[in-house]
This record gives sequence, structure tokens and C-alpha cells, in this order.
Amino acid sequence: MNVCICRFIEDESVIFPASHCPECKKNLRWFDNVPIISFLLLGGKCRYCLGRISLQYPAVEFLTGIIFWYIYVKWGFSRELFMYVFLTSMLLVIGFIDARTTLIPDIITVPGIITGLVLNLVFAFIDKSFLNFFDAFLGMVLGLGVFGFIVFASRGGMGIGDIKLAGLIGVFLGLKNAFLTVLLSFIIGGFIGIILLVFKIKKRRDEIPFGPYLATASVISIFWGETIYRWWLG
Repeated sequence: MNVCICRFIEDESVIFPASHCPECKKNLRWFDNVPIISFLLLGGKCRYCLGRISLQYPAVEFLTGIIFWYIYVKWGFSRELFMYVFLTSMLLVIGFIDARTTLIPDIITVPGIITGLVLNLVFAFIDKSFLNFFDAFLGMVLGLGVFGFIVFASRGGMGIGDIKLAGLIGVFLGLKNAFLTVLLSFIIGGFIGIILLVFKIKKRRDEIPFGPYLATASVISIFWGETIYRWWLG
């Protein structure tokens, strides 16, 4: 995940060269790449040049481990495990890239949307039921439509990348949870946006990336969507 985040930002290959320190360019050994543990043992510094290692690395490693573990606990070895691990992997990478650059890479969202449609179509043939495929298709349309309207109405106040990200989320979550994700993303984004303005971390005209809020809302919908709906309707 960290390789994808850092190298997509720099427009570099995620395969070559091998993992290396961004400061001294020294190739890292396997024992310097053990998630979280290596960061702690090295004291957050490169073994060779003592340059500081970004906190992004242990943060991404921790979040990935927790999310994957909870998906397995909730669904076990199942179709949902495969679909949600695939989706949350993309969301982690997109969320951190958008937070750092305010850009959402098409190299993730566009193939992700296509893959999501194909997977749902394959599962529809396996189950001999196309209800889930149509649900995924409607979820994609909802995400694309809502954010497409916002981009058009705001005249660029939100980016095209957010439209594709919302479509990607809709394909994997379906109509109901896509709607919940959109709603939660605006609640979370509005709340954090107010905090950033109050403490003068951001100004009113500053760009605030929306991808992390969509990603966070998606994870909430995956794990607790049904619980939220029951509470809401009750």
C-alpha cells in the first residue's frame, strides 16, 4: 500500500526499483520492511542515513491490518471478504494520495469500476440471479450522479476524481450502502471542515480533499451500515 501511495504520487513504477530509503536511496533489507515492527525497532529512522521515516508508513500498515482482520472476523472466507479487501485496499491508497496531493488517480478508480462490474456480473452468473449486479450498477449510477451534479453545480468546487471514486464505491457497496456512504461523507467532511476553519488550519478558499472522507464513510458503511439503518429506521 505504501509503495503504491508514494510511487503513484511520483509517477514511478510500483515494481522497480526495489524498496529503498527516499533520502539516501539505499535498498532496504527484508527485516527493515516488516510492518510496524521495523518502524519501532528502527526508532522511526533509516538504518543507513538516519533520515526520518514518515508516520504514513506505520499508519497505513496499522489501518490495513485492522481493516483486513475485521473483514475476516465479520465474513470469514467468503465472497464479501474478497470484494471488501479489494475495495478497502483501493480506498486506503486513494485516501492517502488525495490527502497529500488533492488528486485521485484514474489508474485506480477507472480499472476499479470496471473490475467491480465484471466481478458482480460473474457472481450473478454463479448465483443465477442478476439482482446483485443491478444493485451494484445502481450504486455506481448513484455515486456518479450525485457527485457529478455537485461538480457541475459548484463549477469545479469538487474534482472529477471524486465522481469516479463515488462510482467505484457504489459498484462494490450497492445502492443502499452507497447512499449511506454519500450521506456520511458529507457529515464527516462538514464536521472536520468546520474544525479546520475554526482552528485556522485551513482558510475558506483552500482546497480540502474529499477522498479521505468518502473512504472513511465507505468503511463505516461496510462494517456498520445495517446497524445504522436499523437505528435510523427505528
